[in-house]
Amino acid sequence: MFRQLLLVLTVCLATLTAAHAADGKAPAGSDEFAKMYGEWKGYLAKFAQLRTRYQTDVSADKKALENEAKETMEKARDLLEPLTIAGAKAYVAAPNQNKELTAFLVGAVQGFIVKDDFEIAAKVSKILLDHQCDAPQLDYLAGIALFMTNDFDAAEKHLLAAKDKKAINEFGLRHLRLIDQCRQAWEKEKAIRAAEDQADNLPKVKLETTQGDVVLVLFENEAPNTTANFINLVETKFYDGQTFHRVIPGFMAQGGDPNGDGSGGPGYTIHDECLQENHRNHFRGSLSMAKTPEPNTAGSQFFITFAPTSHLNGKHTVFGRVVEGMRVLAKLQRTEGVPGVPGPPDKIIKATVLSKRPHAYRPIKRLDDKK
Repeated sequence: MFRQLLLVLTVCLATLTAAHAADGKAPAGSDEFAKMYGEWKGYLAKFAQLRTRYQTDVSADKKALENEAKETMEKARDLLEPLTIAGAKAYVAAPNQNKELTAFLVGAVQGFIVKDDFEIAAKVSKILLDHQCDAPQLDYLAGIALFMTNDFDAAEKHLLAAKDKKAINEFGLRHLRLIDQCRQAWEKEKAIRAAEDQADNLPKVKLETTQGDVVLVLFENEAPNTTANFINLVETKFYDGQTFHRVIPGFMAQGGDPNGDGSGGPGYTIHDECLQENHRNHFRGSLSMAKTPEPNTAGSQFFITFAPTSHLNGKHTVFGRVVEGMRVLAKLQRTEGVPGVPGPPDKIIKATVLSKRPHAYRPIKRLDDKK
């Protein structure tokens, strides 16, 4: 338990601690920032003390220490965003005047990228770049955050700058090579979304999770049967209480399995709707059906992408997207791709249909093909 909590803190938070001055004081900035920075460091110190007690005090209540450590970590995590925003305000008031504060904010961008919290990473990196921050890794970090949030023109600009500075790795180069393909698909997607927003008649579903609410709009126009299947499952409370059993950093969160291990489904499958010309593509926040490599094997399992995943286009049926709560997904317990033993998976507490068109939603199941 403590190993996992420590690893989460190390990955998501400790990149920022390297920026503080050697005497442990907060980087120069506003009183608001200094106050929150001290509070945040206090949480880190408390966590270290709890870990030491856990490891050395044989008479300690281990479960109580675990619970207190988890609560402390959550407080530190919740403070991270307002702390960074306060730091950004202090930076704007005196750009590049304090190296420790600048390094703190660059570290914050990196930390939010590690957490798949790309919107705030893009926002803070833009503030730094707009004020001529010359941190060598900033163009790379900004390019990744902008790519993940579908801003492909700006991503290309900064990834190319990082390449010129030789401050880019293979991960960045791979995304740079994908930009033309993603940009073309995104222009088409934006036009479709604009028409959908104007019509405002697509079904919506809310997922109440252990980390907050996520609202999804469903692409009934391009994936009517998949949409009908999802709504039917929601209305029969199939998803209530199920876990996000597979959550991979930089990729996606998957749920919809009653077995909780990727092996289960609703007892039937449905036809793919990803082969027709008008199929939707995968961007950040896309809702798509999980399946085996075999065709027409989707049932109830779905995933929500953290990033544009063009390699899945035409292979999995995209049938919706996140319209509220994208940043909730950054908080979900990762189950793969992180060191140590993962903690317990987050859950869908309740799924609810918020709106739908005035007709019945009865999915055509593969078991019904001959009917």
